[in-house]
Amino acid sequence: WSAIMVSGRGILHCLLLCISLCNAANYYFDSVGGDDTRTPTQAQTMTTPWKSIAKFNLIQSTLLPGDQALFLRGRKWNDQLRITVSGNATSPIIVGSYGATTDPLPVFSGAITVPTTGWLKTGSIYSTNITFPPGISAASVENVFIDGTKMIYARAPNSGWYRITAGASGTTMTDSNRNEASGYWTGATVRIRTSHYLYDVEQVTNFANGVFSLGSSLNANVPSGYGYFLEGKSQLLDAPSEWFFSGSTLSLMTADGSNPSTHTVEVVVWNSSIVVSGSASYITISNIRVEKNADTNIILADGPNTAIKIIGCQCAYADTGIFFHTGIGSIVQDSSVSFQTQSGIQLGVASRNTSAVNNVISDISLTPGYAVNSAGIIPGQFADYCSIINNLVNRTGYAGIHFGGPHVRVEGNIVDNPMLALSDGGGLYAWGDFTFGSVLVNNIVTNVYGNVDGMLLTDTPLANAIYIDDRLHDIEIFNNTAAFCQDAALFIHNDWNLNIHGNNLMGCQCQVSMAVNLPGDRLYNNSIHDNVLFTTSRGQNLICETYNTEISANFRGNSYCDPFDYSGFQSAGNYFSFDEWMNQTGNIDVGSTMCNIRAQDYKVSSYLGDNIVKLNSFSCWPNDCSTTFLNHSSTCLYGTCLQYHLATTSPNDQTQAQSNTFVANFTQYELTFDGYATTSRDVNIIVRLQGAPYANTLTSTHDIFVPTSGHYAMVFDRIANFSGVSALNFQMPVSDGGNIFIGNISFRPVTYVPSSPVVVYANPTNAVANIGLPNGEAFLTFDGKLIYNSVTLGPYRSIILIDRGFQANLTQSSSIPKTTLSGTSSNSIIGSGSDMESSSSLLMMSILVFGFMCLLM
Repeated sequence: WSAIMVSGRGILHCLLLCISLCNAANYYFDSVGGDDTRTPTQAQTMTTPWKSIAKFNLIQSTLLPGDQALFLRGRKWNDQLRITVSGNATSPIIVGSYGATTDPLPVFSGAITVPTTGWLKTGSIYSTNITFPPGISAASVENVFIDGTKMIYARAPNSGWYRITAGASGTTMTDSNRNEASGYWTGATVRIRTSHYLYDVEQVTNFANGVFSLGSSLNANVPSGYGYFLEGKSQLLDAPSEWFFSGSTLSLMTADGSNPSTHTVEVVVWNSSIVVSGSASYITISNIRVEKNADTNIILADGPNTAIKIIGCQCAYADTGIFFHTGIGSIVQDSSVSFQTQSGIQLGVASRNTSAVNNVISDISLTPGYAVNSAGIIPGQFADYCSIINNLVNRTGYAGIHFGGPHVRVEGNIVDNPMLALSDGGGLYAWGDFTFGSVLVNNIVTNVYGNVDGMLLTDTPLANAIYIDDRLHDIEIFNNTAAFCQDAALFIHNDWNLNIHGNNLMGCQCQVSMAVNLPGDRLYNNSIHDNVLFTTSRGQNLICETYNTEISANFRGNSYCDPFDYSGFQSAGNYFSFDEWMNQTGNIDVGSTMCNIRAQDYKVSSYLGDNIVKLNSFSCWPNDCSTTFLNHSSTCLYGTCLQYHLATTSPNDQTQAQSNTFVANFTQYELTFDGYATTSRDVNIIVRLQGAPYANTLTSTHDIFVPTSGHYAMVFDRIANFSGVSALNFQMPVSDGGNIFIGNISFRPVTYVPSSPVVVYANPTNAVANIGLPNGEAFLTFDGKLIYNSVTLGPYRSIILIDRGFQANLTQSSSIPKTTLSGTSSNSIIGSGSDMESSSSLLMMSILVFGFMCLLM
């Protein structure tokens, strides 16, 4: 009986759905061939459509569940479409398109076209009056486009920044270089770079003697030397491609000085082109292009709005592409969002169970001075159970995906080139203890470098691939790839209960960085296990612990690889080898391993001469060591072996051994040697003039780390013309004592090209893919296995490899313990014919070029 009742309910449901669909009406719109005087019955035929969005707004209150308003592809509407009615769970109201699928999507634009007549010229400036359409509450122009290209709002300076000379705080800013008359800047808008991650926008209420009075307090105290620029004054219109609007008059200068009447000029007047308001729910907006708005292309304005679907739409040129204020159970899918001043897709603070799936987000918040709280995709702080899945986010001014809020799932996203305008953020970023219970899985984040334009010239960008910032907790981070960034592939800052596993982290200054720097905060109960950490050039670190206070993490089963240095572990400013790191952590890094592969971060194109360092050519630098601390040996290969005995009684804090030689101008050099030390230590290598002023004659210096044994290779450039004989110097601190051997020294003129041997191949799809490798090239895995032809990867997975052609020459003296390369003669091969699954897709990311968009677009 229960089964019969269920079946009966199913039949009833189907009957109701059929009735609803049978009664549904399709209304057609054509901005060229339509006629708003036609009847609703006529408008249900493609050949007799209605014309305007105004007509839709008039009749939309009569729409029933299942009804569709369809707009002809290839047509354009300059108006605001408003939806206040609802469909239901089985029959949503649809706003979509019709016509040949090869035609462009219908366009809803928030701009109006300026008539070609009526332009007046004064000097280089053209002006005309703007007539605003009905429904515009405030007659203002937000942006101007000429022939589809966005113009620049008149500003000073025309590019770059003025600089604050006496700091700025509260409501006062001083620039003593601004010597304009009192009141000159009163009424202007000032945009200020106030910190790594903030701009501020203020109104100037008074100006006199270089002092600006501001309408409200700045969001930070701003140091002298930070940048700002000014807008909002007619006298600033003085450069090609600039515009200004006042009253009803638009003034502009074309790029080439031509009359605007020969161009298509559009002015942005509508805040949004599609507005879903009231409690409108069960609405689907599909296959519409929405562009050129002052605020948001598509907005869910108040709500609550349930089950709003935005499918296959294109949004461009606004502050934000799509904004859900209260989008409950709503989704943005298969859409593109580009050229937004603030954010791409914003899921508001009151959103629940909303999703952004399979979208392409690009060129977001790139305009200096405008990006505030920006990201490619950003849920609100209290947006609960949001899902951000399978999106491509490329080129954002700040974060790629800002996943703040509880229970957010971030999965299978590709984030490339975030942080192009601001600093101190990340490709995947969140902060605050309101972010918990979230999952980051199968994401690929690359090329995260930050931008300090408008800050001090000495400032350094701060940028992390994955940034877990300040009191996040109960987060799982697994199977992600984070590669090539300014600071950390994964930065953990004052967080707890993090489960971090299965990630590939590479090519950043630190692969995992942990910090506690706020009073009362700490890191605790974090698990970091079964990850792969790789450096891609000399000087990078595997693990960094900063402010080593109350840091607690359980490390286990990780794979570490530093092919260039031996000091990949840093804690509170001290550097350690792997063995020392194990001791430093009390052997809590259980089951972790260090690869034994050594490689160079350059390729020698040609050798131009022989070794210029000769036997017995080294001597102690005066007052830094005595000859009793330096011995030569003829038993080493190539006749150059040094032995340092570093005694704690050395007169200075370092000892130097130097070999005098001639270094040619404008020449590159390669230095190779073997090193062995009884205790791990730093070695600084420089080439400088033998006599005063002891200037460095080569542009590079190298800090290396000598553990038990190792082989080292590095390059130098000579670009300055210094007279005199140069000295190759090995400098070592004496505080650790012990013995150090340096042998097989070769210092030769060469030509070389910088290049990293470490590459990552990734599968950016949601299916298993067989990744083809370059023909004729062989690669090494972490454990030394040889790979050629291809490798198979699961969805959104990656593999880090070392190009076999960069492997360092490991020939060493028999008197110095040899460093062997694990697996170089192994018969274990991964490639065609392996037992991995098969498919086809390729994404290669390298330290020099990451051709993401080229491969995907």
